[in-house]
Amino acid sequence: MSLYDGKTYRFIKALDISPADIEHVYWHTSDPDVLFYVDRKDLIRYHVGAETKEVATTFDFCSGGASAGSDPLFMSWDSNRTGLTCDEQVFIDEHGQGLPDRSPPELGQREHQPR
Repeated sequence: MSLYDGKTYRFIKALDISPADIEHVYWHTSDPDVLFYVDRKDLIRYHVGAETKEVATTFDFCSGGASAGSDPLFMSWDSNRTGLTCDEQVFIDEHGQGLPDRSPPELGQREHQPR
């Protein structure tokens, strides 16, 4: 995967990331050096400048890999929550700093986040 300048389309560099699809890459909304993507059971936080990866969340409850699904949406405006799917369940992962760890909802339940 490659990174290009958004205005000139000039090639900047290759990115050492492996998302399932280009639409499954999420830029952090306030830190342009950070992007997120799912790699099997891990949500990866990738630091573009340093070219380093760190695991933001591991989805141990998934028997297979997690995914952004067939029609991924944008992550939350504060970049602390991402809607994902695995094992036929849809869940919201809260991976921002200071947020509590959460287990997935029971199959068939929907989560509601207050506004």
